[in-house]
Amino acid sequence: MVYQQSSWLIGDGKSVLFWSEKWLDSSLVDKLNVSSCCHLLKTRVAAFISNQQWALPMRSSTLFPDVAKQIIETPLPSAPECDLLIWENSTSGLFSFSEGYDLFRRRFGVQADWATTIWKGFIPPHFSMLAWRLFHLKLPTVDQLQRRGIPIVSVCQLCPFGHVEDLPHLFVNCSFAQHVWQWLACYYGTYLPSHGPLLDFWDSFMSKAFSPQLKNLWLASGLFALMAIWKSRNKLRFENK
Repeated sequence: MVYQQSSWLIGDGKSVLFWSEKWLDSSLVDKLNVSSCCHLLKTRVAAFISNQQWALPMRSSTLFPDVAKQIIETPLPSAPECDLLIWENSTSGLFSFSEGYDLFRRRFGVQADWATTIWKGFIPPHFSMLAWRLFHLKLPTVDQLQRRGIPIVSVCQLCPFGHVEDLPHLFVNCSFAQHVWQWLACYYGTYLPSHGPLLDFWDSFMSKAFSPQLKNLWLASGLFALMAIWKSRNKLRFENK
């Protein structure tokens, strides 16, 4: 369970299995549905690095353009250094007993009540209300309107890939949302999953081991990010801006 919540930061790539270990947002085996018995699974990331630059086979960009682009955009240090296994639920990347216990509690015990996290005196009520409607699946995204019998084309306005607009896609999985969350995570020096179910994402968001003061700022930033995504979607849909 702990290993599933960890990922590799690539240094020289000599310690990390290219296909089966998690050094992107998920392993390449999961991304590409590669057979687990494939002999290529023993290949190290270092085989695709030359002079601290990515050296992917030419055909990879044709066969798997999205994955190849993600790999090329993964930063490498300017000089070779050891790969680093980081704990994703920590701001430092280091595993601690308290964080491991919290993961165990959330995995096998009662899930954290998200409603207790969004209503705070320092948060403007309309930001909390947006989150409350979001987690109760009450926002009028296209999929929700379709369920009410309203005929409307379900296409996400914020990404160029023509995905169906539903709440998990719009607020977590959409390329626009991913840019928002990854920018925010980078600003705070932490990590966030780039895909996944809505409540799992928020649970991961709120599990960061910040100080009480910084945790309040982190919460406010997260709720503001939700509002920014929602407003950006509405401007494109209704004002074409």
